[in-house]
Amino acid sequence: MANISKTSSPEQQSKAALLRTVKSSDIDEVALSDCVGLFVEVDRAIARRQDTSSAILERLSHHSDKIVRQAVAGHHNILSEDLMRLGKQFPDAFLSNPALDLILIENPGLLLNINESLLVQIAKRDACPEVFLKWATRQGSEQVLMAIAMNPSTPVELLQQLLVSEFKTVQD
Repeated sequence: MANISKTSSPEQQSKAALLRTVKSSDIDEVALSDCVGLFVEVDRAIARRQDTSSAILERLSHHSDKIVRQAVAGHHNILSEDLMRLGKQFPDAFLSNPALDLILIENPGLLLNINESLLVQIAKRDACPEVFLKWATRQGSEQVLMAIAMNPSTPVELLQQLLVSEFKTVQD
């Protein structure tokens, strides 16, 4: 496994050297973790690595840089709590995250913590997964149901369910 350098700590390395190091396929997790927080560009590269651990991603999920947080929100190794929190800032990354379906299957109750405005934002998106739309339909909020009804990708069977909604605006 690659180490940062035998002669100097990560703090003593240049940004270019650290970027080369974190892009290396043979860097170990400890060395990768030691590079976090030194340069924004390095943190961006770490957040984009396919093999970055959930522990490192959790640290990066609180980063001051929006691009780092967005990369974390779209990462398949993200912890479910971090995905739910970052989803409010990055609904597109939330929806496209490959871990979303698994998270919903493993713990559908996590979505209960999403505020209504995020639910509406997500339900309006063409890319919203059908499983999410089905779940959101059962939540019963008028605003969420309206967003589902207005989404051009909503399946016909869900639209038929909305026709018998208790809300007249949704029915219309």
